[in-house]
Amino acid sequence: MRQVDEDTRNAWRFGYEIYISSNTKTKKRGNTLFLYLHDNLIARKTDGVVEINDCGWGTSVTARRLSAITGEKVSFSKKEDFCFFRGQPIDKKWIKV
Repeated sequence: MRQVDEDTRNAWRFGYEIYISSNTKTKKRGNTLFLYLHDNLIARKTDGVVEINDCGWGTSVTARRLSAITGEKVSFSKKEDFCFFRGQPIDKKWIKV
């Protein structure tokens, strides 16, 4: 796991609002934590319920960030241009973890 993915995981786990790298940040509003990648909202957590979304960016970076916070493998397909979680395509829709 790369350092930026570890930092993402820790910020997510402990609820930190922080700029993790030039392209990744978390923000907190009330009891909801948001994860942004290139200013696209790719994950949100409210009262322990986590939802993820690839925002149409099915890339290895998106998959790594989502894997870091879910603790599960998120894969991606260059051919289909979207990410998969538990074998199901994410493809611009919110998936409850």
